[in-house]
Amino acid sequence: MKIYDFVHRRRGRVLLTAIAAPKTEWASPLEAMQGALGHEQKVTAAINALVELSRAEGDHATASFLQWYVDEQVEEEEIVDAAIQKLRRIGDFGPGLYMLDKEMGEQAGGEGEAGEEDAS
Repeated sequence: MKIYDFVHRRRGRVLLTAIAAPKTEWASPLEAMQGALGHEQKVTAAINALVELSRAEGDHATASFLQWYVDEQVEEEEIVDAAIQKLRRIGDFGPGLYMLDKEMGEQAGGEGEAGEEDAS
């Protein structure tokens, strides 16, 4: 809603269209996380393109607004990459996968504050 609200505050128009359903079947946890990293990299590229366009248009307000997303994507890619590195070390070791799953669940549960700045 943050982007939606920003566009409306700037007297813009938001057009919501259908998007394809994401992949839901993965051969392994590692493959799933690699898919997640690829998705985060696509999101980063899209945000970077918007930043470049806003700068080219001299739209400093939008460039400033987008900086939060630029910073957030650095963090998101770092988190997913760290999980990939852990999965590579763990391999198919069940107890290691269990511990990583528990760790990631706790991290996700501790993000209550992020909901206040809904980035959707």
